[in-house]
Amino acid sequence: MKYTICLKFILIIICVASISCNREEPFDALATQQKLLGKWKCIDYSGDVKGAEYQITVERNGMMNIFIKNLCNKGENETVNVTLLSETNVFIPPQRKETYIIEGEGTISDEYKTMVLELNFDDGEASKQIIVTCSKIQ
Repeated sequence: MKYTICLKFILIIICVASISCNREEPFDALATQQKLLGKWKCIDYSGDVKGAEYQITVERNGMMNIFIKNLCNKGENETVNVTLLSETNVFIPPQRKETYIIEGEGTISDEYKTMVLELNFDDGEASKQIIVTCSKIQ
């Protein structure tokens, strides 16, 4: 009887310890949004080909999302919805625009001064992978 009670007690302790160790720390999405808002200077890379420099604008879009305007140099009226996964990771769900489909993911680093997005971009003629490297301007 004592052996069974002791074994149950040890199992409970192990379960509680494993649950508490696996818990991810929540992040402040609004603070992350605030740090990302504004103008960024970007350069696209497709394979070894470097594209032109251009600016994007990051705007708030609800609690866990941001809008990026002019991504891939498509114009200020073109917005892409981006989901904040953490303070350093973003997800771009598949989005069908008028002349292309875009999706991808990215990382934020250097105290919110650098953002790198890995995109799948399909303009109907060809699907290509694009790396967008951005630096915060303001």
